[in-house]
Amino acid sequence: MGTYVGDYVFIKSLSEHKFQAFVSNYSRGQDDWFTLGDSWGTADDRWSRSGWEVIAIRNANDTKRVGYYEYIKGATIYITVKAIDKIEVERVTDPDVPPRD
Repeated sequence: MGTYVGDYVFIKSLSEHKFQAFVSNYSRGQDDWFTLGDSWGTADDRWSRSGWEVIAIRNANDTKRVGYYEYIKGATIYITVKAIDKIEVERVTDPDVPPRD
């Protein structure tokens, strides 16, 4: 289980295939596509956001895409791509902020 480390989205790929990810920039940041690595340790695998954002993942040929709409403020989102149809999303909320209804 991940821990809350701020309002971030972390995405990694554990697949033998290449994937790219995009996080919209409604609240701030860049919305470019980035090739995913196999850890959450690089700047290309981490996005800092503070509101509602679209998170999209595509295969290397851009023939398949998957997307999520997440509220990131007060949460750290951990996404692990194992295949385009096998994606794990873990949401860890700030323990000091009351839960949203």
